[in-house]
Amino acid sequence: MKIIEFHGGLGNQIFEYVYFMYLKRKFPNEKFYSYFNKKRLAIHNGFELSKWFEVEIPPTNNYIYILSEVLFQLNRVLRKIKLPLLGISDDHHLDDSKILHEGWYQDKKYFEKVGGPRFIDNIDLGDDNRKILDDILSSNSVSVHIRRGDFLLPKNVKTVGGICTPEYYVKSIKKICQFIPDAKFFFFSDDPEYVINTYKELNKVVVSCNKGERSFYDIYLMSHCKNMILANSTFSCWAAYLNQSANVVICPPKWNHKENPDLSLKKWIVVDSI
Repeated sequence: MKIIEFHGGLGNQIFEYVYFMYLKRKFPNEKFYSYFNKKRLAIHNGFELSKWFEVEIPPTNNYIYILSEVLFQLNRVLRKIKLPLLGISDDHHLDDSKILHEGWYQDKKYFEKVGGPRFIDNIDLGDDNRKILDDILSSNSVSVHIRRGDFLLPKNVKTVGGICTPEYYVKSIKKICQFIPDAKFFFFSDDPEYVINTYKELNKVVVSCNKGERSFYDIYLMSHCKNMILANSTFSCWAAYLNQSANVVICPPKWNHKENPDLSLKKWIVVDSI
């Protein structure tokens, strides 16, 4: 028996699902279950993976939830007192034989082995997003993901902040223009006012209609752009993984300041942040 914890935002939930698919392929006779950590899901928009993607989520029940909670809380204590973990596998202690798998599993190798999930059919974009998608498909579109918001908070600066600097975006846009003189830039950001005031001279569209529970639509729209400039974000990364037609994908040199997971595909162009 193996239990997969789903937590974090949508980008992280996709990584966790792909890891589950990897384990399922490796252990075809094993029984799999889901553990939904309410606190770690509530930080974002809850569990939304099955709302937008064709996925096979393992079942859960009260017994699985209680067992997972016991293992989760027990190992929190063991980590603090620096003792070996019991019954649990995470990013720093990967072990296929364990019961509860509660890591982020941010590694391109899982995607390269099993692929990513498919969008559900007939997604209702609404009028605003439908117009933007039509514009994306009919132009030499370039998605530009600029994540500020939580990345600027003091608690996050040492992990993810300061990687995609203004210089990174200036260099990336310049490089895109070398390949595509008539590029049309579609900006996706949690700070649209910053984008409007900073990138005044570009032929651009600032997508600002998708917030909160509508954030998924940004990943869908980005995944249809013909070229991409990524932020150091799993949301950005999955928009690129799911993009079937991107010609040029530009990414930062690293994804965070600590573990720096291996996410960049070989064909992507790395641009320095300074």
